[in-house]
Amino acid sequence: MEDYYYTYINLCAQGLNDQIIPQCPTSEMGTFLQPCEQKPKVEKKAFKCRSCDKIFQSEKQALTHHKNIHEKITQVTCSKCGRVFSNKYVLKKHNTRIHPSTASIN
Repeated sequence: MEDYYYTYINLCAQGLNDQIIPQCPTSEMGTFLQPCEQKPKVEKKAFKCRSCDKIFQSEKQALTHHKNIHEKITQVTCSKCGRVFSNKYVLKKHNTRIHPSTASIN
């Protein structure tokens, strides 16, 4: 079905988008429903955490996860209530949920 999307895009580019194109291919559409291009399949690399089976799209994400979750090196403290969090992202979520009225507007 993905090939038909590309065909539709080609029809629009050719100014033929005024025609009604059925969602399911029919024989009377003929060459209009031939795939115009194949989308190349790109093999994505996967990076696994050293300590668990969690998979990430980049090596940096895997290392950050390992550092924050397994080594617990990075810790940040909320300046409003003193709670300690594993990273800045979790602290930001905490501030948004728990201290919304005092959150700064940048």
